[in-house]
Amino acid sequence: MLGIDNVILIGNAPVSTNIWTEWNMLDVPLLCQQIASSYKKHFIGVRNLQTDKHSALIETLKSQRFSAIPARIVYEFDFRKKLDKKHSHLQRDRSVLKRSGFQVNVLTSISMAQASQIRDLYQAIYIDKHSSLNAQYTSQFFADMLSFKVMTALVLQDADGNIVSFAMLYAVDDTLTVPALGYDPKHPINSLYRQLFAAITFYAQEKRMLLNYSSGAGDFKRKRGGVARLEYTMLKAPKTWHSARSSILSLLQRHGQGMRETDLIAWGA
Repeated sequence: MLGIDNVILIGNAPVSTNIWTEWNMLDVPLLCQQIASSYKKHFIGVRNLQTDKHSALIETLKSQRFSAIPARIVYEFDFRKKLDKKHSHLQRDRSVLKRSGFQVNVLTSISMAQASQIRDLYQAIYIDKHSSLNAQYTSQFFADMLSFKVMTALVLQDADGNIVSFAMLYAVDDTLTVPALGYDPKHPINSLYRQLFAAITFYAQEKRMLLNYSSGAGDFKRKRGGVARLEYTMLKAPKTWHSARSSILSLLQRHGQGMRETDLIAWGA
């Protein structure tokens, strides 16, 4: 009803979590001004901002009349340094993976047959199990992400070479994200998600990276050492909006100013 679906997102890749670096944040304020001037009937948005990492950009955008809207909780695992505490759930997951007999491989290229297999595993979890509103990636998308060296694919394979679970790995500087994953929900081994997560953390720890494991499954991630971070979407109303309607975003921003990670966790984040 507000027309927020008529929006231009700045610097937004076709993934759930965009990682902002010092250099790719520099052009955002000017780009936002240019886009807002050219598209007067559109909302302008900037996603995936955290106050502990992007405070300067957030304040600059506020000065351009953007509103900071609390969006979601993401969970981070900092493997850039030695872990202060060994979390029992993660240790158990890693033990299960070691005993499973699955081969863990990081692939930089895949055949179309493997891309189709990965797409089916993704479809089974993200689309069929969770929501048809999730990104509906194709086999070609997964193949292209590897062939163009945008991402790599961590896979768990059985003795016959079949991929039973996978995670796409997207690295930006020292931060690792997992834009897509999947596993066979009908497989007789029901710990595939736990084993996949263990393999991802092994990889991130070996590479000494900050793992941003996105949102969802909060209880699972907290029990394994995930630190909750509140993410904001900066949103600016169209120039054609009447000031009374524009105040709706300001109201949302004021309401969200006192919001903390624990508030969203209490609501199930």
